[in-house]
Amino acid sequence: MTQFGSSLIVRDRTWTQLKAQHLSPPWALQWDEDSGVYHTYVVSESFVYMATIWKGEVPHGVTQTYSQAQNDTDKADFEDHYKAGANGDPFPRTSDGKRITLTSLFPGGVYYYLTGQGDTTTTRGDGEAFEVSVSGTSASDPTPSDFDFLDWVYVAGGSVRWKNAVLGDYVSMELVIPATPAPTSTPGTGNCNIVNTVVLVPAAGNGSHTVDLTTAIPVPAADEVLGTSTGYWDWSEPDTGKGTITASATPGAAKWHLMTVAPSVVRFINRLRILGDGTEDVSPDIKPKKILPHWLFRIAVHSAGRPSGNLDVTWSIKTGRVKTA
Repeated sequence: MTQFGSSLIVRDRTWTQLKAQHLSPPWALQWDEDSGVYHTYVVSESFVYMATIWKGEVPHGVTQTYSQAQNDTDKADFEDHYKAGANGDPFPRTSDGKRITLTSLFPGGVYYYLTGQGDTTTTRGDGEAFEVSVSGTSASDPTPSDFDFLDWVYVAGGSVRWKNAVLGDYVSMELVIPATPAPTSTPGTGNCNIVNTVVLVPAAGNGSHTVDLTTAIPVPAADEVLGTSTGYWDWSEPDTGKGTITASATPGAAKWHLMTVAPSVVRFINRLRILGDGTEDVSPDIKPKKILPHWLFRIAVHSAGRPSGNLDVTWSIKTGRVKTA
């Protein structure tokens, strides 16, 4: 069996979980064998995700949680569809063996996209403009500006610019995941049940409620550190568009939840105090985060009031996306 360095953390998975949660680019499936056992695994950053498949009889102590029938199904799936193509180099290399490294924050096929405007429901780059102008002598909180994109985007920073700010003015920016529209009560015939008053769980036509999956909003259910997921729904994850949401074949281990409330997500800028004319660049040295097309960016500006003139605020976002026009 392959030995892993002390800097790597090994996480056990079933074959189904390994395929569903970790077997996607740029990771490559690896395997070795000993004593009638396949050790399949994927290395991702500081983690190794491993699934064991027995070639013959599953040990008695294991069958309490992993049946012989499931093992035999997994073995056939691995041998028929994955074994021959596995054990490739997980890192692309040149013909002379040098590792190919992308000089970009984003994966291959994703283009840098600096924008000052969101998308409409049909057109990229022609939506809500990233600007607001506030006048008046009294303090005011104009309606926040919401904007989104037609496709998922990576976010890697941005900037805020302001003019004629006075003491007491500030600006905030956050990411909002709207609630999935309330499901209809259909006792005994629905496609879902509501758990803990907020979480929607799939039902096979005998649920208490029916949710319209074409308007559902996926909420992350994955723990990136532990490499585990606790959701009940799958999202098709297309490069363009919102895709489709379906009940997962691995309930309780899927990557997405559906919720009837809007969860608190992340505030990129919290009441940044602005004064005079200026610019603030927000370019954190972190791994870019994928933002789904179902989610909203929200900018809120507070004006403390001024004797004359307007408070003008604009902003831009550094993103990456597959399709830019």
